[in-house]
Amino acid sequence: MNPQFGNLISVTSRHLALRDGIRSEGKPLVADVAYVGVRIGGTPFLSTQWR
Repeated sequence: MNPQFGNLISVTSRHLALRDGIRSEGKPLVADVAYVGVRIGGTPFLSTQWR
């Protein structure tokens, strides 16, 4: 595992923090979509250019 990305627990907690931050702004649907997006798009198994 690349240490830049952290372990599963720290990555998941950052994703949840993003979701909760968006939710606290009164956008629960956007928060859920963003959460799903970072969970799917952030997988190390995809060859994405930002990795």
